Order: sequence, then structure tokens, then C-alpha cells
Amino acid sequence: MELLGDVLNAFRSLPYSLQVCSNWLTAAFTVDRYMMICHPFIAKRWCTLRLSQFVIAAVWVASFCYTLPRFYEYVYFTPLPHAVARDSRLHLPNHWYQLSSLGDSKAFRFGYHLWAWCILVIGLPSLFIAVLNIFLVREINRSIKRMRCEQGVKTRRHETDVMLIGVIVIFFVCQIPSSVSHVMWGIRGYRQEESVPWLILNEVGNLFVILNASINIIPYYLFGKRFRTLFMVIYFGWMKRCANMRQRVTPFNHLLPPPSNGRPRLPSSSSPLNPPAVASASGQGECLHV
Repeated sequence: MELLGDVLNAFRSLPYSLQVCSNWLTAAFTVDRYMMICHPFIAKRWCTLRLSQFVIAAVWVASFCYTLPRFYEYVYFTPLPHAVARDSRLHLPNHWYQLSSLGDSKAFRFGYHLWAWCILVIGLPSLFIAVLNIFLVREINRSIKRMRCEQGVKTRRHETDVMLIGVIVIFFVCQIPSSVSHVMWGIRGYRQEESVPWLILNEVGNLFVILNASINIIPYYLFGKRFRTLFMVIYFGWMKRCANMRQRVTPFNHLLPPPSNGRPRLPSSSSPLNPPAVASASGQGECLHV
């Protein structure tokens, strides 16, 4: 049972690692967009697929290493029940977590939750996202002016501006409750008499963090035509490949279910198992045999 408690404690700390990874991946994607739009010649050399894969892997490893102390922030214990409850058949063991000596230390709260978390997880990614998106909007507006403000270009500029502003607003709105909760925890710690408001704020912050990780990509698909096109190509291309695979795997009639009257069953013209008809020299269609 203690092993199960340690495993659950590890899973409890894993979402914090994913939050750090999500914030820095958003910042890295913003840097990539900034280089591609504002410095295209430099981006041609540095913004490559191999470097992108390396950055994603490095961000994930760094996020996991950063959240390693949180795996030891709480310890698992089983409280001893009362003697009457211990002898009762209806008694179910209670399993609890409490702060460890590391998690309860003031130095850990100040150093990790207050300074390191607010600077490395919230401050720097927010600064990169806000500043680089502002530069992106300015550069796009300048390029539009050089193209004499054609009507189609105006529409694309409006969509891009709304997309970038939406990314900034969603990121900051979803990160504010969690940031306030971490600051309060780093400064004041847990107090029994003030536990209810703090727990509510903590749960709201966790909910907004989950929403941020879930809907962070949606503004790109809503307001970016290239993102929508790429999504359709990838998604429906995958579906088409699966359909073609099914046709290649089951092209024969003997794989069809046997009919109820015992006669051989031929695939209908609308069946995906029916081979395509090709016009012969006589003008009649004959089937291609696989």
C-alpha cells in the first residue's frame, strides 16, 4: 500500500511538469514565429525540423528536472484509527498526504514556489510571449502598409492580429490564478484558519492551467488559415490513408460475410471492396483483378 501511495504521489506531481513544459513550448513557438516573420533569412538556417525536435525534447527534460523536488514535497501516511473503528467491519482505511520536511520548510517555499516558479515558469515565458507578439504585430502592420493595403491583405492582417492577441489574452488569463496561488503559498504557507479561500483559489488555478494547456492551440486554428489548412491535410490525410489501407488489406470477396441463402455474394457497386471498372476496347467495363 505504501508503494501505491508513492506512485499516486508521483502522478500528483506530474501535471506540474506538464504545465512548465506547456508554458515553455508556447514561448518557443512564439520565438519560432518571430524569427520566421521578422528575420526570415536567419530563420532559414536555424528554424529547422531537427532543431525543433531538439528544442521540444530539451524543454521536456528540463521541465521534468525542474519539477523533481515536487515529487518529495508530500509524504504518504495512514492514520491510526480509533480502537472502536478498528474493530468495526465497516471500517475503511484512510490514506492521506502531508507535507514532508522539505515541503514544509520556509526556504523551499520562498526559493521554489515564490522566486523560481514565478520567474522561470511564469515570468520569463510570459515576457517572451508578450514582447515577441507585440513585435510580430508591428512587423505585420509594416509589411501590410508596404503592400498598399489591399482588401485581401487587410483581412489577413486582421485575422493575424486577433490570433496573436488571443494567444496573449488566453495565456495570461489562465496563468493569473495559479500565479497568485503560488505567491500566497510561498509567502504565507498553509494556515488552517484560512484554508477554505486558499483551497478555492488553488483549485480554480489548477482548472485554468488545464484549460490553458487544452485550448492554447485553438486561436491558431480559428484565425490562422495556414494552420487550418495544415490541420485538414494532416487529419483527413490520415483518414484517407487508413481507408486505403483497409481496401488493400481486404480486397477479396471471400472476406465478405456469407449470405443467409447460401448463394455466393458479390460486392455491390457502392461497396469499397468492389474493384474499379475500366473500359475495355469493346466499350464495356471489366473488373481489374488484384
